[in-house]
Amino acid sequence: MKVRFELLDLDAPVAKVGEFERALMCYVRSTAASERTDTREIAHWRDVIVTERGGIRFYALKINGEIAGYAQYRYVSKSQVAIIDYLCIEPQRESNASYFTFIELICSLIEKSYEVLYIISEINFNLDNQSKDEANRYWLRVLELAGFKVAQTQYLLPSLIIDIPSDNRTGVLLIRSNDKSSQMSNKTYLSILGCIYFDHYIAWYKPFRKDISQYYSVLKKEIERASSKLKKDNYVKLNGSLKHSGLVSPQQIEPSFSGKAIYVLITFGLLFIVASSAGISILSVYVGLGPSTAILIFLISMFIFAGLIAIFMPSRLEALKLLIKPVLKLFSGL
Repeated sequence: MKVRFELLDLDAPVAKVGEFERALMCYVRSTAASERTDTREIAHWRDVIVTERGGIRFYALKINGEIAGYAQYRYVSKSQVAIIDYLCIEPQRESNASYFTFIELICSLIEKSYEVLYIISEINFNLDNQSKDEANRYWLRVLELAGFKVAQTQYLLPSLIIDIPSDNRTGVLLIRSNDKSSQMSNKTYLSILGCIYFDHYIAWYKPFRKDISQYYSVLKKEIERASSKLKKDNYVKLNGSLKHSGLVSPQQIEPSFSGKAIYVLITFGLLFIVASSAGISILSVYVGLGPSTAILIFLISMFIFAGLIAIFMPSRLEALKLLIKPVLKLFSGL
């Protein structure tokens, strides 16, 4: 069966009553509460006429004629930057094809509709490795396939709660442009940062609070911090890699052995050491090995044994921990 993907401009006359609400529900059902903007704020901007929204637009993804996704972006004309706020698909309709097609449709629309230099997307990423973040890791891969590159410098996502401006999060900024360079000047990066913080976030929250000075102050300090840090280099790398940039440490790979297998391995290791020591002692007596030669043979045996362990242990640090712990327990029982 042929699958048909199409964008629906939710501000266009062809958009039917209720389609905006159905598209917004796709956003609610597919986005974690901690990462979700208050839908009342979105509804407010939806009611503002297009020419007075400051470049905010709303779109739906239709799959075979049915609403299946929601997208929202802001185009800042003075900076020629488009910021993709949200792009999500109904959980039951999610697939590699639907996500990749959706992002390509939105990016192509933006590039055809405006004089755009950069298309930006943020990711709220789990940098502490304390919990899984598969949804955002998946979204990162999709964006990279669509030509987005990771800005290899720390990025602060502003708080989604205007009254708690310090509730910000460490994230990742991805940038798509026609420039194929793997780096960006500090001046350009800081200009994009200012566009996101002031022309997007501050502009979004202004209608909801008379005084947003504290929120503004937090973002201004972050700009100053980023500017100070970037003075050490002349550019920001854009090579699409998180692990090599230091933004995300490599995930620990669980060892292949169970706890019981580790104890068996350690017991075998102790026997191997005893047997090696006995064998070397016998050789020393009957062959006349010198002390230095005997020690050298013993050390080589230990390195071979350690190498065999390393083959089966993808995480070297974890392997060391798992080996030391049983040894201490075994000796404590002697």
